[in-house]
Amino acid sequence: MKKNKIGTAIALTGLAAMVMAGCGSAQGGTGRILENSAATVSVETEAGAGITELFGAQASSENEREIDWEAMAGVVSFPKEYLISYDVSLDDGTVITITKGRDAQGNIYYRDADTEAVYVKSGTAYQLYTMNEDGELQEEKSSKYKAEYVEKATKEFLDCAKQNSIMASGSAKDEGTIVVAERDCNYYSVSVGFANFVQTYEYAFDQETGICLAKTEQKSISGHTLENNEGFYCVEFKTSDVKFELPN
Repeated sequence: MKKNKIGTAIALTGLAAMVMAGCGSAQGGTGRILENSAATVSVETEAGAGITELFGAQASSENEREIDWEAMAGVVSFPKEYLISYDVSLDDGTVITITKGRDAQGNIYYRDADTEAVYVKSGTAYQLYTMNEDGELQEEKSSKYKAEYVEKATKEFLDCAKQNSIMASGSAKDEGTIVVAERDCNYYSVSVGFANFVQTYEYAFDQETGICLAKTEQKSISGHTLENNEGFYCVEFKTSDVKFELPN
């Protein structure tokens, strides 16, 4: 079975996504808490380019793996320690970065286009600190936040990472394997159509964790590919020695 390889530091302006569900809906913002984060380089891509077109080689379509789609739909397991970043390309061509991390002590880092924050573990709850205009972490409130709050506050990231529900339909085609952010992934496609309109969605799921690391979309009418610019793919995936700034 062939493996395609996706580079780890390229912002894909030609990616597109089905039902973005809020993933990368905000714009702007820069990260200050994390240091030495992975650099990104923008590249030009053809309109509606899919995973294999973007990265050259073709994935193997000659495979006979037994896939339990229903079981796969519910399997997303985040490592105890991780730092994962996505480059998200919006419909206006803007590329933003969404990052979430958890260190060995259970503290959580999160950044999207509008927010940069650290949730410091305190028993079963978290204390929230955000970056102010002076580049310093400041405590938001004295009250503690439950894990459910953190999940809602980091929804932009989770909307990218948890794409597995699409697989429950059983209509996905197993396209082989692919490498994203130096992680081995299973690669699938789903096509839906009406009359002369066809949409093909492509997904790359990390083999170890089930986390979605890339998603693309191709739209065509009567065989002609339409231009679109939305989508996302993972540019950094760390599972050890995760460090970020904590309040004093």
